[in-house]
Amino acid sequence: MNCGSILLLTYFITTTAFAKIVINKVVVRIPKPNDIGLIFDLTVVNSPCNDRETLEFRIHSDATCSVNVTENEIMKNAGRVVGGNFGHIVAGAAEVVSLIWPTISLYNRVGKCPIVVTSKNARGVEEHHKHAIHFDTRFTTLDPDCHTLRKRPDYKDCKNWDKEYLNNCTPVNCQERYFGQRSFYNKTTEHCDPVPRCDKPNMHYDYYNNECLIPEKFFTEEDKKKILSGDFRKECEEEEQEMKQKEKKGKKQKQSAKYRKEQQQQQQQQQPQHGSAKREADIFDEEFNFFPQSNFADPDNSAKNPQPTVGVKTDNGYIPYWLKGILEGLVVVGAIIILQVLATVAIYVLICFVIFLIVTWISRRQIKCHRETTCILRSPAPSEGTEEPLITPSSLLSQRN
Repeated sequence: MNCGSILLLTYFITTTAFAKIVINKVVVRIPKPNDIGLIFDLTVVNSPCNDRETLEFRIHSDATCSVNVTENEIMKNAGRVVGGNFGHIVAGAAEVVSLIWPTISLYNRVGKCPIVVTSKNARGVEEHHKHAIHFDTRFTTLDPDCHTLRKRPDYKDCKNWDKEYLNNCTPVNCQERYFGQRSFYNKTTEHCDPVPRCDKPNMHYDYYNNECLIPEKFFTEEDKKKILSGDFRKECEEEEQEMKQKEKKGKKQKQSAKYRKEQQQQQQQQQPQHGSAKREADIFDEEFNFFPQSNFADPDNSAKNPQPTVGVKTDNGYIPYWLKGILEGLVVVGAIIILQVLATVAIYVLICFVIFLIVTWISRRQIKCHRETTCILRSPAPSEGTEEPLITPSSLLSQRN
Protein backbone atom coordinates (compact mmCIF):
# COMPACT_ATOMS: atom_id res chain seq x y z
CA MET A 1 0.00 0.00 0.00
CA ASN A 2 1.57 3.27 -1.05
CA CYS A 3 1.62 6.52 0.90
CA GLY A 4 -1.21 8.05 -1.15
CA SER A 5 -3.65 5.30 -0.27
CA ILE A 6 -2.68 5.52 3.41
CA LEU A 7 -3.30 9.26 3.49
CA LEU A 8 -6.60 8.81 1.66
CA LEU A 9 -7.73 6.13 4.12
CA THR A 10 -6.73 8.30 7.08
CA TYR A 11 -8.63 11.26 5.67
CA PHE A 12 -11.67 9.07 5.03
CA ILE A 13 -11.64 7.72 8.57
CA THR A 14 -11.27 11.15 10.18
CA THR A 15 -13.88 12.82 7.99
CA THR A 16 -16.50 10.09 8.00
CA ALA A 17 -19.86 11.48 9.11
CA PHE A 18 -20.91 10.19 12.49
CA ALA A 19 -23.64 10.87 15.01
CA LYS A 20 -24.10 14.38 16.36
CA ILE A 21 -25.82 16.04 19.30
CA VAL A 22 -28.99 17.92 18.38
CA ILE A 23 -30.88 20.29 20.70
CA ASN A 24 -34.58 19.73 20.13
CA LYS A 25 -36.08 21.91 22.85
CA VAL A 26 -35.10 24.72 25.21
CA VAL A 27 -37.29 25.53 28.24
CA VAL A 28 -36.72 28.54 30.50
CA ARG A 29 -37.81 27.71 34.02
CA ILE A 30 -40.15 30.10 35.80
CA PRO A 31 -38.03 31.89 38.41
CA LYS A 32 -38.50 31.15 42.10
CA PRO A 33 -37.58 33.31 45.11
CA ASN A 34 -34.57 31.22 46.15
CA ASP A 35 -33.08 30.66 42.69
CA ILE A 36 -29.48 31.76 42.19
CA GLY A 37 -29.82 32.14 38.46
CA LEU A 38 -31.94 31.68 35.39
CA ILE A 39 -32.14 27.96 34.58
CA PHE A 40 -32.47 26.54 31.06
CA ASP A 41 -33.55 22.94 30.45
CA LEU A 42 -32.22 21.59 27.12
CA THR A 43 -33.44 18.39 25.48
CA VAL A 44 -30.50 16.86 23.58
CA VAL A 45 -30.70 13.89 21.22
CA ASN A 46 -27.92 11.67 19.85
CA SER A 47 -28.98 11.73 16.21
CA PRO A 48 -27.02 9.08 14.24
CA CYS A 49 -26.18 9.76 10.60
CA ASN A 50 -24.44 6.63 9.27
CA ASP A 51 -23.00 4.88 12.32
CA ARG A 52 -24.89 4.37 15.56
CA GLU A 53 -22.39 5.10 18.29
CA THR A 54 -22.27 6.46 21.79
CA LEU A 55 -21.05 10.04 22.12
CA GLU A 56 -19.52 12.00 24.93
CA PHE A 57 -20.78 15.59 25.00
CA ARG A 58 -20.37 18.77 26.94
CA ILE A 59 -21.98 22.21 26.72
CA HIS A 60 -20.27 25.45 27.63
CA SER A 61 -20.54 29.17 26.96
CA ASP A 62 -19.32 30.48 23.63
CA ALA A 63 -19.35 34.19 24.58
CA THR A 64 -20.91 36.61 27.06
CA CYS A 65 -24.66 37.12 27.12
CA SER A 66 -26.43 40.25 25.93
CA VAL A 67 -29.58 41.68 27.55
CA ASN A 68 -32.02 44.46 26.84
CA VAL A 69 -32.29 47.39 29.23
CA THR A 70 -35.34 49.51 29.95
CA GLU A 71 -34.50 52.03 27.24
CA ASN A 72 -34.59 49.25 24.63
CA GLU A 73 -30.81 49.28 24.43
CA ILE A 74 -28.75 46.10 24.22
CA MET A 75 -26.06 45.67 26.83
CA LYS A 76 -23.29 43.17 26.13
CA ASN A 77 -20.92 41.40 28.52
CA ALA A 78 -23.78 40.39 30.81
CA GLY A 79 -22.16 37.29 32.28
CA ARG A 80 -21.89 33.78 30.87
CA VAL A 81 -23.91 30.60 30.94
CA VAL A 82 -22.51 27.86 33.16
CA GLY A 83 -22.59 24.39 31.59
CA GLY A 84 -20.49 21.28 32.06
CA ASN A 85 -19.52 17.80 30.91
CA PHE A 86 -22.68 15.70 30.84
CA GLY A 87 -21.10 12.32 30.13
CA HIS A 88 -22.14 9.82 27.44
CA ILE A 89 -25.35 9.42 25.50
CA VAL A 90 -26.17 6.33 23.44
CA ALA A 91 -27.29 6.48 19.83
CA GLY A 92 -30.89 7.61 19.38
CA ALA A 93 -31.34 8.47 23.06
CA ALA A 94 -32.59 11.79 24.45
CA GLU A 95 -31.59 13.49 27.68
CA VAL A 96 -32.51 16.69 29.49
CA VAL A 97 -29.61 18.77 30.77
CA SER A 98 -29.70 22.07 32.64
CA LEU A 99 -27.64 25.23 32.22
CA ILE A 100 -27.65 28.25 34.50
CA TRP A 101 -27.10 31.96 34.00
CA PRO A 102 -25.97 33.25 37.43
CA THR A 103 -28.02 36.25 38.62
CA ILE A 104 -30.52 37.00 41.37
CA SER A 105 -32.40 39.59 39.31
CA LEU A 106 -34.55 37.07 37.46
CA TYR A 107 -37.64 38.93 36.25
CA ASN A 108 -38.01 41.26 33.25
CA ARG A 109 -34.96 39.78 31.57
CA VAL A 110 -34.85 39.68 27.77
CA GLY A 111 -31.75 38.56 25.92
CA LYS A 112 -29.70 35.67 24.60
CA CYS A 113 -26.65 33.62 25.53
CA PRO A 114 -24.43 31.81 22.97
CA ILE A 115 -23.35 28.23 23.73
CA VAL A 116 -21.30 25.48 22.08
CA VAL A 117 -22.18 21.78 22.09
CA THR A 118 -19.08 19.59 21.76
CA SER A 119 -19.50 15.89 20.98
CA LYS A 120 -16.76 13.23 20.85
CA ASN A 121 -16.93 9.65 19.58
CA ALA A 122 -14.90 6.61 20.57
CA ARG A 123 -12.24 7.36 17.93
CA GLY A 124 -11.57 10.74 19.54
CA VAL A 125 -13.13 12.80 16.75
CA GLU A 126 -14.86 15.94 18.03
CA GLU A 127 -17.57 18.10 16.53
CA HIS A 128 -18.69 21.56 17.65
CA HIS A 129 -22.17 23.00 17.12
CA LYS A 130 -23.04 26.54 18.12
CA HIS A 131 -26.45 27.59 19.42
CA ALA A 132 -28.06 30.63 21.04
CA ILE A 133 -30.41 30.40 24.01
CA HIS A 134 -33.07 33.12 23.93
CA PHE A 135 -34.96 34.02 27.09
CA ASP A 136 -37.79 36.36 28.06
CA THR A 137 -38.89 36.53 31.70
CA ARG A 138 -41.26 39.48 31.52
CA PHE A 139 -44.35 39.05 33.65
CA THR A 140 -46.60 39.39 30.62
CA THR A 141 -44.73 36.49 29.00
CA LEU A 142 -44.56 34.22 32.05
CA ASP A 143 -48.19 34.85 33.04
CA PRO A 144 -50.16 36.21 30.08
CA ASP A 145 -53.57 35.31 31.57
CA CYS A 146 -52.94 36.73 35.07
CA HIS A 147 -53.41 33.37 36.80
CA THR A 148 -50.15 32.96 38.78
CA LEU A 149 -47.49 35.66 39.08
CA ARG A 150 -49.58 38.70 38.20
CA LYS A 151 -52.34 37.50 40.52
CA ARG A 152 -50.11 37.65 43.59
CA PRO A 153 -51.08 40.31 46.16
CA ASP A 154 -47.55 41.74 46.22
CA TYR A 155 -47.41 42.19 42.43
CA LYS A 156 -47.47 45.72 41.04
CA ASP A 157 -46.89 46.80 37.46
CA CYS A 158 -44.16 49.43 37.87
CA LYS A 159 -43.78 50.15 34.12
CA ASN A 160 -40.03 50.13 34.74
CA TRP A 161 -37.64 47.18 34.57
CA ASP A 162 -35.31 48.85 37.05
CA LYS A 163 -37.87 48.43 39.83
CA GLU A 164 -38.96 45.40 41.80
CA TYR A 165 -42.44 44.36 40.66
CA LEU A 166 -42.83 42.07 43.68
CA ASN A 167 -41.46 44.49 46.27
CA ASN A 168 -43.62 47.62 46.05
CA CYS A 169 -41.66 49.06 43.10
CA THR A 170 -38.46 49.63 45.06
CA PRO A 171 -35.25 50.16 43.04
CA VAL A 172 -33.33 47.07 41.98
CA ASN A 173 -29.72 46.36 42.83
CA CYS A 174 -28.25 48.06 39.77
CA GLN A 175 -24.76 46.69 40.28
CA GLU A 176 -25.94 43.09 40.37
CA ARG A 177 -28.60 43.40 37.68
CA TYR A 178 -26.28 44.92 35.09
CA PHE A 179 -23.09 43.11 36.12
CA GLY A 180 -21.32 46.28 37.28
CA GLN A 181 -21.95 48.25 34.08
CA ARG A 182 -24.88 50.35 35.37
CA SER A 183 -24.31 50.62 39.11
CA PHE A 184 -25.86 54.04 39.86
CA TYR A 185 -29.61 54.40 40.37
CA ASN A 186 -30.70 57.81 39.13
CA LYS A 187 -33.61 59.01 41.26
CA THR A 188 -34.60 61.58 38.66
CA THR A 189 -34.91 59.22 35.71
CA GLU A 190 -35.54 56.17 37.94
CA HIS A 191 -33.14 54.07 35.87
CA CYS A 192 -29.75 52.50 36.36
CA ASP A 193 -27.01 54.61 34.76
CA PRO A 194 -23.37 53.79 34.00
CA VAL A 195 -20.77 55.04 36.45
CA PRO A 196 -17.94 57.23 35.07
CA ARG A 197 -14.42 55.93 35.43
CA CYS A 198 -12.91 59.02 37.12
CA ASP A 199 -9.40 57.77 36.29
CA LYS A 200 -7.70 61.14 35.82
CA PRO A 201 -5.24 62.50 38.40
CA ASN A 202 -6.80 64.26 41.41
CA MET A 203 -10.26 63.24 40.23
CA HIS A 204 -12.86 62.10 42.73
CA TYR A 205 -16.19 60.40 42.25
CA ASP A 206 -19.32 62.14 43.51
CA TYR A 207 -21.56 59.32 44.70
CA TYR A 208 -24.64 61.54 45.02
CA ASN A 209 -24.56 63.06 41.54
CA ASN A 210 -22.74 60.23 39.70
CA GLU A 211 -20.07 62.48 38.26
CA CYS A 212 -16.34 63.07 38.50
CA LEU A 213 -15.03 66.11 40.37
CA ILE A 214 -11.63 67.78 40.38
CA PRO A 215 -11.07 69.66 43.67
CA GLU A 216 -8.96 72.36 42.00
CA LYS A 217 -11.82 73.28 39.70
CA PHE A 218 -14.44 73.01 42.38
CA PHE A 219 -13.04 75.97 44.33
CA THR A 220 -9.96 78.14 43.81
CA GLU A 221 -7.13 79.22 46.11
CA GLU A 222 -8.85 82.55 46.69
CA ASP A 223 -11.89 80.71 48.00
CA LYS A 224 -9.64 78.81 50.39
CA LYS A 225 -8.09 82.06 51.70
CA LYS A 226 -11.52 83.65 52.18
CA ILE A 227 -12.73 80.61 54.05
CA LEU A 228 -9.68 80.62 56.33
CA SER A 229 -9.81 84.36 56.95
CA GLY A 230 -13.56 84.51 57.50
CA ASP A 231 -14.25 86.91 54.63
CA PHE A 232 -16.31 84.28 52.93
CA ARG A 233 -18.93 84.63 55.67
CA LYS A 234 -19.60 88.25 54.76
CA GLU A 235 -20.15 87.30 51.16
CA CYS A 236 -22.47 84.54 52.22
CA GLU A 237 -24.42 86.93 54.44
CA GLU A 238 -24.71 89.43 51.61
CA GLU A 239 -25.91 86.72 49.29
CA GLU A 240 -28.45 85.62 51.87
CA GLN A 241 -29.74 89.18 52.24
CA GLU A 242 -30.02 89.54 48.51
CA MET A 243 -31.90 86.27 48.33
CA LYS A 244 -34.28 87.42 51.07
CA GLN A 245 -34.92 90.71 49.28
CA LYS A 246 -35.60 88.85 46.08
CA GLU A 247 -37.99 86.56 47.90
CA LYS A 248 -39.83 89.54 49.40
CA LYS A 249 -40.12 91.17 46.00
CA GLY A 250 -41.36 87.94 44.54
CA LYS A 251 -43.98 87.61 47.29
CA LYS A 252 -45.18 91.18 46.71
CA GLN A 253 -45.42 90.57 42.99
CA LYS A 254 -47.35 87.39 43.60
CA GLN A 255 -49.72 89.15 45.99
CA SER A 256 -50.31 91.98 43.54
CA ALA A 257 -50.88 89.47 40.76
CA LYS A 258 -53.34 87.56 42.95
CA TYR A 259 -55.15 90.82 43.81
CA ARG A 260 -55.44 91.68 40.13
CA LYS A 261 -56.74 88.23 39.32
CA GLU A 262 -59.32 88.47 42.10
CA GLN A 263 -60.51 91.85 40.82
CA GLN A 264 -60.78 90.50 37.30
CA GLN A 265 -62.72 87.51 38.54
CA GLN A 266 -65.10 89.73 40.50
CA GLN A 267 -65.69 91.90 37.46
CA GLN A 268 -66.29 88.84 35.33
CA GLN A 269 -68.74 87.51 37.92
CA GLN A 270 -70.60 90.83 38.12
CA GLN A 271 -70.93 91.16 34.37
CA PRO A 272 -72.77 87.85 33.91
CA GLN A 273 -75.09 88.79 36.79
CA HIS A 274 -76.08 92.08 35.12
CA GLY A 275 -76.38 90.28 31.82
CA SER A 276 -78.56 87.55 33.30
CA ALA A 277 -80.84 90.11 34.99
CA LYS A 278 -81.18 91.94 31.70
CA ARG A 279 -81.97 88.72 29.87
CA GLU A 280 -84.63 87.84 32.46
CA ALA A 281 -86.25 91.25 32.04
CA ASP A 282 -86.27 90.85 28.25
CA ILE A 283 -87.83 87.41 28.53
CA PHE A 284 -90.51 88.75 30.87
CA ASP A 285 -91.32 91.56 28.44
CA GLU A 286 -91.56 89.13 25.55
CA GLU A 287 -93.91 86.86 27.47
CA PHE A 288 -96.03 89.80 28.59
CA ASN A 289 -96.31 91.10 25.04
CA PHE A 290 -96.98 87.63 23.67
CA PHE A 291 -100.07 87.23 25.86
CA PRO A 292 -101.89 90.58 25.51
CA GLN A 293 -105.30 89.00 26.18
CA SER A 294 -104.53 87.59 29.59
CA ASN A 295 -106.25 88.13 32.93
CA PHE A 296 -104.24 91.33 33.37
CA ALA A 297 -106.32 93.03 30.61
CA ASP A 298 -108.85 95.75 31.26
CA PRO A 299 -111.87 94.35 33.15
CA ASP A 300 -114.28 96.55 31.18
CA ASN A 301 -113.18 95.11 27.87
CA SER A 302 -113.18 91.62 29.28
CA ALA A 303 -116.85 91.96 30.20
CA LYS A 304 -117.76 92.91 26.65
CA ASN A 305 -115.42 90.57 24.83
CA PRO A 306 -114.64 87.64 27.09
CA GLN A 307 -111.30 86.05 26.31
CA PRO A 308 -110.00 82.67 27.38
CA THR A 309 -107.60 82.76 30.29
CA VAL A 310 -104.02 81.76 29.72
CA GLY A 311 -103.24 80.91 33.31
CA VAL A 312 -104.78 79.25 36.33
CA LYS A 313 -105.19 81.66 39.21
CA THR A 314 -104.69 80.41 42.76
CA ASP A 315 -104.23 82.03 46.15
CA ASN A 316 -100.52 82.43 45.54
CA GLY A 317 -100.84 83.58 41.92
CA TYR A 318 -100.98 81.91 38.51
CA ILE A 319 -99.96 78.33 38.00
CA PRO A 320 -97.25 77.91 35.34
CA TYR A 321 -98.43 76.64 32.00
CA TRP A 322 -96.24 73.57 32.08
CA LEU A 323 -97.69 72.60 35.48
CA LYS A 324 -101.19 73.20 34.15
CA GLY A 325 -100.47 70.87 31.23
CA ILE A 326 -99.21 68.16 33.56
CA LEU A 327 -102.32 68.46 35.75
CA GLU A 328 -104.62 68.27 32.75
CA GLY A 329 -102.80 65.21 31.52
CA LEU A 330 -103.16 63.55 34.92
CA VAL A 331 -106.89 64.32 34.93
CA VAL A 332 -107.34 62.79 31.48
CA VAL A 333 -105.41 59.68 32.45
CA GLY A 334 -107.44 59.32 35.65
CA ALA A 335 -110.71 59.65 33.74
CA ILE A 336 -109.61 56.98 31.26
CA ILE A 337 -108.68 54.62 34.08
CA ILE A 338 -112.05 55.15 35.82
CA LEU A 339 -113.95 54.53 32.58
CA GLN A 340 -112.00 51.34 32.00
CA VAL A 341 -112.82 50.11 35.52
CA LEU A 342 -116.53 50.89 35.08
CA ALA A 343 -116.64 49.18 31.70
CA THR A 344 -114.96 46.10 33.15
CA VAL A 345 -117.47 45.92 36.03
CA ALA A 346 -120.44 46.34 33.66
CA ILE A 347 -119.21 43.60 31.36
CA TYR A 348 -118.64 41.29 34.33
CA VAL A 349 -122.21 41.89 35.66
CA LEU A 350 -123.70 41.32 32.21
CA ILE A 351 -121.85 38.04 31.79
CA CYS A 352 -122.98 36.84 35.23
CA PHE A 353 -126.61 37.73 34.43
CA VAL A 354 -126.52 35.82 31.13
CA ILE A 355 -125.04 32.78 32.86
CA PHE A 356 -127.79 32.95 35.50
CA LEU A 357 -130.52 33.02 32.83
CA ILE A 358 -129.04 30.05 30.99
CA VAL A 359 -128.73 27.95 34.16
CA THR A 360 -132.30 28.80 35.22
CA TRP A 361 -133.71 27.88 31.81
CA ILE A 362 -131.92 24.54 31.76
CA SER A 363 -133.09 23.60 35.28
CA ARG A 364 -136.73 24.45 34.57
CA ARG A 365 -136.73 22.46 31.37
CA GLN A 366 -135.58 19.28 33.15
CA ILE A 367 -138.23 19.30 35.92
CA LYS A 368 -141.16 20.49 33.83
CA CYS A 369 -144.14 18.04 33.74
CA HIS A 370 -146.83 17.89 31.08
CA ARG A 371 -150.27 18.97 32.16
CA GLU A 372 -151.99 15.87 30.66
CA THR A 373 -149.75 13.34 32.40
CA THR A 374 -151.20 11.59 35.48
CA CYS A 375 -148.89 11.14 38.39
CA ILE A 376 -149.33 7.73 40.09
CA LEU A 377 -148.32 7.40 43.68
CA ARG A 378 -147.74 4.01 45.18
CA SER A 379 -147.84 3.16 48.81
CA PRO A 380 -144.46 2.68 50.30
CA ALA A 381 -145.15 -0.75 51.85
CA PRO A 382 -148.06 -2.85 50.47
CA SER A 383 -149.33 -5.84 52.49
CA GLU A 384 -148.64 -9.36 51.42
CA GLY A 385 -151.36 -11.25 49.53
CA THR A 386 -153.23 -8.12 48.61
CA GLU A 387 -153.13 -6.11 45.56
CA GLU A 388 -151.25 -2.93 45.75
CA PRO A 389 -153.75 -0.09 45.94
CA LEU A 390 -153.54 2.63 43.42
CA ILE A 391 -153.66 6.15 44.62
CA THR A 392 -154.91 8.65 42.15
CA PRO A 393 -155.70 12.33 42.42
CA SER A 394 -159.46 11.57 42.27
CA SER A 395 -159.20 9.09 45.13
CA LEU A 396 -157.31 11.53 47.18
CA LEU A 397 -159.96 14.17 46.57
CA SER A 398 -162.70 11.71 47.55
CA GLN A 399 -160.95 10.91 50.81
CA ARG A 400 -160.88 14.52 51.83
CA ASN A 401 -164.61 14.42 52.65
